Amino acid sequence: MSDPTGQEEIQRLRQQLRRRERELRDRDRLLRQTQERLVALEASTALRVGRRLAAAARKPAKGLIGLPRDLYKMAKGRSTAGRTAAPSVTDVTGWPRLRTEVGQDERMLFGAGLRRHDRPVIAGAFTAGTRAALAAHAEVVPLRPYDAGVVVDQCDPDVVVFEAAACVAGHPWAYLGDPAMLDRQRALRDVREAARPLNRPVVLWNNAPDASPVAPALPLLGWDAVHDAEPGEAPALDTLIRSEAR
Repeated sequence: MSDPTGQEEIQRLRQQLRRRERELRDRDRLLRQTQERLVALEASTALRVGRRLAAAARKPAKGLIGLPRDLYKMAKGRSTAGRTAAPSVTDVTGWPRLRTEVGQDERMLFGAGLRRHDRPVIAGAFTAGTRAALAAHAEVVPLRPYDAGVVVDQCDPDVVVFEAAACVAGHPWAYLGDPAMLDRQRALRDVREAARPLNRPVVLWNNAPDASPVAPALPLLGWDAVHDAEPGEAPALDTLIRSEAR
């Protein structure tokens, strides 16, 4: 018979490890973006022109003579004499290029910095009532079809949950599972591709109301887990967190 106290301690340590992984990944991403911007700035024409004008101003007698020629070369995209090409980001960092992180600096400043790291992070498609219920115990990140994969990649949730009641008419993920709604299926594929390298489960909470049935194929879309529930029943946080990626 398993020890409940031991299981709770293991769960607590797992959550703490995930928080540390998120913090380290956030720092690495911020460093990469800072280096990318530095390389882009050093290679920018505006900076090169500014440096050339400053050099000409320091030595007007010689600098102004070659200034038109150097500016012409810059406009044509050629380097001025003695200038070496700017190194690539890979040369500077020694890291492989990962997927593009859109808006990472804004998220670092206004998202991760304000997030309470002692709470689990749950991303997904929710009804308003479910979102309010989960928000009392977790950080809830709603997903939209147009950027769901990017958001999952950035926020690194503990679990990704699609509530069947949020996949009916009137919601952003309406008709998910309907073969005619290819954009929804592609968006879900992007979510899975973002969650897989993070080892985060993508779960269906099957609570569609009887009055608004979902597409019959919704439970068959390759979820890591499907939890059947009463129509309209809000997802149980403990059950979601225990889900595992396949």
